Amino acid sequence: MTPQQLNALDFIREHLARAGFGPSYQQVADHLGLASKSNVHRMIDGLEAQGLIRRQRNKNRSLTLPGTPDLRTVPSALLTAELARRGIVPGALSRPEHVAIAGAHEVSCAVDGCGIAVRPGHAFCLDHWRAICATTQNELLDAHAAYNAPGLSKVERYARAPRYQAAFEAARWEAERLRRAG
Repeated sequence: MTPQQLNALDFIREHLARAGFGPSYQQVADHLGLASKSNVHRMIDGLEAQGLIRRQRNKNRSLTLPGTPDLRTVPSALLTAELARRGIVPGALSRPEHVAIAGAHEVSCAVDGCGIAVRPGHAFCLDHWRAICATTQNELLDAHAAYNAPGLSKVERYARAPRYQAAFEAARWEAERLRRAG
């Protein structure tokens, strides 16, 4: 497998996990910085020949990963039970219902079990944000600014994602640790 095929496969996996359906060939071309979709067709053919992806002919966004279940078909109660078995209780699942605010779904604090509504674009309620040390806050804000810098290509943004994810997880861990201690 070539590095470009690996990059394409990673992008397809990420898109499937995030969006629930496969990316278009144009999206794959944009992600890889390719000018032509014909190169993407050849790359997809190669990945399919290796058994790493599956696609349906003459159907848009039909790229899938073999052996990966479509979680949209699994009942929510089973997913929640599996997460609970693993000791994970996301705050969004602990709420009995979603509440609409100005036409959008309410977003709650990233700290599990907090449930306090936050403004779109914010991850923490004010109490939990203040509980995070200034160093961790600054790292999260810097990583956020670097990830969302204007003019970044998708490849550059993808390269900055691990730092942003690590900063967010560190902030969430610190806020949850303080919540448990308090």
